[in-house]
Amino acid sequence: MAEVEAPEKVAPGFWLVAKLATQYYCYTHLDNGKYPLYKHHRILNLLYYIKLWAVSGIKRLGYWLGDYTFSRKIKKRKFGDFYIVPLQVYDDSQVRVHSDFHSVGDFLTHVLDSFVQHAPNHLTLIIKHHPMDRGFIDYGHIIKDYIKRYPSLKNRLYYVHDVMMPVFLRHAKGMVTLNSTSGLSALLHNMPVMTLGRAHYNMPGLTHQKSLAEFWHSPEQPNRELFRQYHLYHLNKTQINGSFYNRVILRYPYNLYK
Repeated sequence: MAEVEAPEKVAPGFWLVAKLATQYYCYTHLDNGKYPLYKHHRILNLLYYIKLWAVSGIKRLGYWLGDYTFSRKIKKRKFGDFYIVPLQVYDDSQVRVHSDFHSVGDFLTHVLDSFVQHAPNHLTLIIKHHPMDRGFIDYGHIIKDYIKRYPSLKNRLYYVHDVMMPVFLRHAKGMVTLNSTSGLSALLHNMPVMTLGRAHYNMPGLTHQKSLAEFWHSPEQPNRELFRQYHLYHLNKTQINGSFYNRVILRYPYNLYK
């Protein structure tokens, strides 16, 4: 196999993304009257986003200490065997179009019902909120309701916001997701993955193909060689070293199979 050059580093794009998003919604708000019949897939109210992103920033500060402490506990293996459930953005088309659930909340309750009914008593479940949803929606009431209804979940069910995903990927026993790209990160770490939506990486040899009830007890381990081939295929056929938000030289993919 031919050597592949190290990818060119791309600068972090948060502020550029924020700038472009602000411009987008400003122009949309100002020109909305020109297209009265246009229907957008998201709410088109500038003040709505200003308010909720301000709330998001405040919550981020509020969660910092708790998430930092939680992260240290994971690294020290304080939770024993645990599964991670990364939630997706509430209005993501991957949820609305590419799954059979009406909402992320429905997906969450489905997973929690299965965990209560089928998971072994020593297993812990950690729900991770999506960082882009921090100011928009919160599922804490669902978590609290399940712990109240099922006392056995106390000290076995947790809800976190800004713990970095790599912390979970290094220590979790498995992942349950709809179709998040976090599933690909888990497979990269050779972690068993259960998908409940229509994910392109959901295939025999990569993800758990049996029921969720069985996944809690005996998750199917991904085939490393199959994932390596899958990974290389996408690097060769679908990926380029670039960014939507930074001016970089876009290089054509290398042929990784030579």
